[in-house]
Amino acid sequence: MNGGRTAVELARSSLSGVVRHLRKEKEREEIDRIVCGYCQYEGIPFLRWQTFRNGKRHLRAECPECGRYIRWQRQTPANLAEVYRQQEEGRRSES
Repeated sequence: MNGGRTAVELARSSLSGVVRHLRKEKEREEIDRIVCGYCQYEGIPFLRWQTFRNGKRHLRAECPECGRYIRWQRQTPANLAEVYRQQEEGRRSES
């Protein structure tokens, strides 16, 4: 049933699974930070939605200082909350 693995090997594999799960949970709680390769800005990027021709939406991270594209951000709960916060902040400043 256990594929010929010993109890110690089974315990180690389940423990490493728990550690991986905890790391993923921590990543979901934190906003991904960036470093701009052009102006060297370090911190929270400006996030916006970009829709590709096939209809998929991605989070585009841009430098808030120089406005250049940095990378695509993961759609974690923290990043999604940040993009919506930034959108609301932008709407308030336009009015």
